[in-house]
Amino acid sequence: MNFLIHNPQVNLRKMQAGTTPTETPARVQNAVGVIPVVGVLSQRPDWFESGSTYAGICAALERFEAEPAITAIVLDIDSCGGSADGVFETAEKIHACSKPVIAYGRGLVASSAYLLFSAARHRVAHRSALVGSVGAYECHYVGEGAKELKYIVSTQSPNKVPDPAQPEGEKIIQARVDALAEMFINDLAKYFNITPEKVKADFGGGELLLAEAAQRVGMVDEMGNFKAALAATQKNQITVDNVNTPTQRAQQVGIVQRRTNGGRAMARKMAFTITDDANVTEGAETFEVTPEVIRDKFPDVYEAIKKEAVAEIMEETAEVEEAAATADTENPEEMQAVAQARAGKMSANALRKTLLAAKAKYANSDEAKKRAMAALRGKDQPAIVNASAGQFGQPTPKTNPFARFVGA
Repeated sequence: MNFLIHNPQVNLRKMQAGTTPTETPARVQNAVGVIPVVGVLSQRPDWFESGSTYAGICAALERFEAEPAITAIVLDIDSCGGSADGVFETAEKIHACSKPVIAYGRGLVASSAYLLFSAARHRVAHRSALVGSVGAYECHYVGEGAKELKYIVSTQSPNKVPDPAQPEGEKIIQARVDALAEMFINDLAKYFNITPEKVKADFGGGELLLAEAAQRVGMVDEMGNFKAALAATQKNQITVDNVNTPTQRAQQVGIVQRRTNGGRAMARKMAFTITDDANVTEGAETFEVTPEVIRDKFPDVYEAIKKEAVAEIMEETAEVEEAAATADTENPEEMQAVAQARAGKMSANALRKTLLAAKAKYANSDEAKKRAMAALRGKDQPAIVNASAGQFGQPTPKTNPFARFVGA
């Protein structure tokens, strides 16, 4: 991690145009949020280097974590590192994320970029990637001529701008850099669940290692390409302890799921590994997750989801009955649809559309048929037809919730 960038390149044309520096935007790929971590890293955008910012990484991480449609997050890393300012906070956010975060190193994963890489739940590096550079440094101009910088420091603050060319100044700077490196090493040890001594002994001592060598000493979990990183989002183990709320915990272990086809879905049985820590993979307790297992092992999760499921089932049932009240009891097609919805084989929203289609098909009035078909094509929440009078009543708009259910 460096503090002063040597020989900065300033884009004067962009500065004159009044534009601001930009970073590579995050994207979504197959329900996975992908956050680029590229170039020289800094806390916020500047004109000296064009790279990712810690603020931008954190913003994208928070956005993806809050979006229900995003199932996991991948950090796509190709960076030499950058400023220490902001990197520790960003790494903490990555490590604490409630969704699986996979780090992929495609080229250079060095210094502060490696700290972000290490904070992920699973770490994949391309075989040609260079990984490591654990430590910290500062750059200072020294020498003669135009390259020499001279500071006049207040006598009351002799250590304000230490001179690296003098033994006293070098000692002050060395102590500061060593303290930062110690923070770096301690955080790596925490993320890898190892001791700081092992980091110092095995992680290269500041050297950059090829991915294969880095994997041998434990700095990388897996070698592969970007597809391997995406695949890791699916197979990566999720730990109950890393999830914040009872509902999220139950979703993670598979006891809760969204309704996919309008029916009242039963909880699927699935093999799942529960571990005490995201980094522990050996000796984990493996069992088939069923409602009974969740009830016995995680009673708080079971009761919370049961309560929520009952409430949502009642809401869905009320919507079904609201739609069913508009059905023509003399129309067999409409009554069959109502029976399917009451049996849990059709959602309330699907029932509304089915009833509208049936009314349009069998309405006595040509005008009623046209209006029903227009409503069916034009809106997700169509107007309800009163079959006897041929009039339309607009129900109170409601969202179609994705219900979650617990198997009985």
